[in-house]
Amino acid sequence: MKFGIMLPHYRPVASTEAIAKMAKRAEELEFDSVWVTDLIAVPNIAYDRFGPIFYEATTVLSYVAAITSTVRLGGSVFALPFRNAILMAKIVASIDALSYGRFILGVGVAGAQSEMLQMGVRDDGRGAKRGERADEALRIFQEVWTSDNPSINTENYLISDFQLLPKPVQQPLPIWVGGNSRRSLRRTVEFGEVWNPARPTIDEVAAMAPRLKRMAEAAGKDPDDFGIAPRIPTKLVTDESLCTDVNPLLGTPQQVIDNVGRFRDAGVTSFVIDTFSIPELYGETFDDIYNTMERFAAEVVPHFRD
Repeated sequence: MKFGIMLPHYRPVASTEAIAKMAKRAEELEFDSVWVTDLIAVPNIAYDRFGPIFYEATTVLSYVAAITSTVRLGGSVFALPFRNAILMAKIVASIDALSYGRFILGVGVAGAQSEMLQMGVRDDGRGAKRGERADEALRIFQEVWTSDNPSINTENYLISDFQLLPKPVQQPLPIWVGGNSRRSLRRTVEFGEVWNPARPTIDEVAAMAPRLKRMAEAAGKDPDDFGIAPRIPTKLVTDESLCTDVNPLLGTPQQVIDNVGRFRDAGVTSFVIDTFSIPELYGETFDDIYNTMERFAAEVVPHFRD
């Protein structure tokens, strides 16, 4: 079982010092990965959720790559529809090269039409364009990261006779696919290696895991090559009543240990723990989330290391 942790690059806990301290300590504690999430302009209506400051995700990972040496660097998830695919391919390859092959690319379709419009990208309001643009970007990534003479001719991109170097150190570069729908499972099988849902319940994972395996088999791929890595709000507390089906890792150490085990039995292979970004955790200070990381590493992780 592998464990990653979100970095404090948004909400009131965010600062340069907080990002650096959390990343370095996560590496010392032997977390497998550190993570960011993707948003450019924070809508006023979402101020409580995202807070007054939001450091741009790829910039944070570039910074963290320079101050760490072993921990993996991931995004959960990058909203592909509002990011230019060629530029994103270049950024990802550059960070992977600069970090000597530590990048994990988490991808998604963006949460709302407003996110697309903020970045000057039109949508049909039903999400179809978002999905199409995400798939288009993933095909472009495959082309430019592997071909010595890439050529792209898609609905939104027409480019040939060019070089996009450096290429990623990792071949293939790991792709985790966000989303909680069957479409996200299809995208995982076609383009990725890990399904990365946000806040699923244990029962939801148990229901989706067999579907992922069936889709992999139908595509002629080995189901065992695909993992499941939910992003889950996490805090160790003394009040047992806080632990629910919706927040299974918000509980006493024993409750959290038990529920990590239940997730594992349902098919989970990795976790991204999130210590500050749900309403129940909005009041957390940096010291609070740092303490959660320390306690989780000491009291939970040892039960699940091979």
